[in-house]
Amino acid sequence: MKGTMTIIKTTGAIESHPLSSPPSLEDLQKAVGGYLEVVPHFEKFGGEWAMMFCNEEGKLHHLPPNPFAMTLTSDLFRANDYLVGDVVIISGDTKLMSQL
Repeated sequence: MKGTMTIIKTTGAIESHPLSSPPSLEDLQKAVGGYLEVVPHFEKFGGEWAMMFCNEEGKLHHLPPNPFAMTLTSDLFRANDYLVGDVVIISGDTKLMSQL
């Protein structure tokens, strides 16, 4: 089982952490700063299967926009929708992804 947890911050900073097992719910919630929401239809990142998570209540809490994450998902959203807050992407082999 092999993968990567990539955190894309609203500042444009990117953190990358290798994975040998799925991250815990607590680790994912810490990365986005709250409850998780899966970004729909996001399936590939760096040529690997992937899932993107954001803060479910980010817009309610007026978190800042995440322009870099939006460039990765621009074809997935309606014209008036956008991502806010830090996002986390889990990517990896099929064994890792099947356990998320």
